[in-house]
Amino acid sequence: GCYREQYYSPLFYQVYLDYRYSINWAKLPDMSHVIQACAQEAVKRKYSYFAIKNYGQCSWGPHGLLISSRRVQVSWCCYGLGGPWVVSVYKIGNVTGKLA
Repeated sequence: GCYREQYYSPLFYQVYLDYRYSINWAKLPDMSHVIQACAQEAVKRKYSYFAIKNYGQCSWGPHGLLISSRRVQVSWCCYGLGGPWVVSVYKIGNVTGKLA
């Protein structure tokens, strides 16, 4: 889902991969290559979920799954890549890195 983050207490504060400068914008609107890159790195780190913010920053936080109860769901995430103060949240279904 797409959620608004708060600058003073972001749930996804740890950027583990900055993919913004590797994005192939010619593939719009299909940005699955960015989402898969974030998912693959998350699996390596044994994360069961992750978020993408700021158009390509793969991020994580230990309380990230609480986002649905602590943050407002919004609809302005850009192609699944989040945006300024919004995160696109993904849950990993299994250790192969396929998204749930």
